[in-house]
Amino acid sequence: MKSVLLNGIEIKVGSVVRFINDTDLYIDLDINKPILYGYYIVRGFSDGGFLLEGIINEKIGIYTKEDESEYVVGEPGFAFQRFTTLPIKEKTYYKVNFKIKKEVVESLDLKSIKSN
Repeated sequence: MKSVLLNGIEIKVGSVVRFINDTDLYIDLDINKPILYGYYIVRGFSDGGFLLEGIINEKIGIYTKEDESEYVVGEPGFAFQRFTTLPIKEKTYYKVNFKIKKEVVESLDLKSIKSN
């Protein structure tokens, strides 16, 4: 899996997501879990969830369906629906005013630059 759509936005490795739902999150397992409302960088995908930068767990065997019909071994990920995307901001351009010291201008020798 290279990417997923979350709230209409493509999420891939390196994208930032926000963790918004920790209800019944791996209540039977003693693993590292994300902090509610924290921001995380996606480092990969598991079966139906994200693997996050800074949250690393050992591979374990888990049932991925409630009827225990599917058993996988891997690092536990965190379900896509427990996250939201960040709002996309339009690009903002800033005008920067600055002055160059007279000594710097003189040391640049602008005459030789213009002649090239």
